[in-house]
Amino acid sequence: MNYRGETDRAQSTLRTRLELATKERLIEVIVRLAADSEESAVRIDYLTDSSKAVKTLQRRISSIRNGKRFVSYGESGDLAAQIATIAADIRADLLLTDPAKAKVLAEKLFSLDQVVFERADDSGGSIGGELRTPGISTYHALAELLPEGERAELRTRACAEAVTNPDVAAAAELLFELNEPKLADELIVGHAAELNGGFYGSLTSLVEKARNEGCFLAATLILRAMLDAILKRAYAKAYGHGARYLRALQELGSRIDDYRGHPTHEVYEQTLRLAHGRKTSFWARLLET
Repeated sequence: MNYRGETDRAQSTLRTRLELATKERLIEVIVRLAADSEESAVRIDYLTDSSKAVKTLQRRISSIRNGKRFVSYGESGDLAAQIATIAADIRADLLLTDPAKAKVLAEKLFSLDQVVFERADDSGGSIGGELRTPGISTYHALAELLPEGERAELRTRACAEAVTNPDVAAAAELLFELNEPKLADELIVGHAAELNGGFYGSLTSLVEKARNEGCFLAATLILRAMLDAILKRAYAKAYGHGARYLRALQELGSRIDDYRGHPTHEVYEQTLRLAHGRKTSFWARLLET
């Protein structure tokens, strides 16, 4: 059994045991936990006093929004975890007791993505990758808080904000998630020069989403950015990946009728060979694929 399965089974067993305990016994245990752990005391405050929960959650969101310190790519995981945890706390601790306040806080949390990207170093690719998932998760968290009639408005606003997001890949990821492949395609094709091809991990999944949606030109432009980044850095360890990217580009080229102002595959590959023809180890890897 995997770790997730073991954790679920352990939680199920604990729930069963707690259901058998008396109310008085559970209260005693909770009081002791609050006395021994500040984190537990805060959690209990959330559950028993929604006004405290609102103030604490608001303070946590404001701390991220008002932060002045530059966020390096090495710190992106912690920041992403903070955003995801706040979203989970809104759902778990406030939604049932004060859904109106939960909605307001979730909307404020959802708007953090733009603020964070403006003061984050994306040079290593980890921030784009780490913040993308919390951004999508935050959208879904907010959607869960809204009545059915308001979700369409949220979706419209999310799409509008995505197309102005400075991180093109993150915005396209969200648009694909919102089942808006046409908007994602237009964003990538119109802003291909802004793609940072060094984000190999996150861009690989984006290529697959574009291909699966039939957005072959978008997939092509992402792959070109990834290949260009490898060759410009002369990153020999990644030449095997680069060779696979070029093979994929050759295959995609046969599916594209209109490059919408971008070079055809034939022109692109010719330019590539002129610029990097001396990187013989790369071209040798291409023959091996």
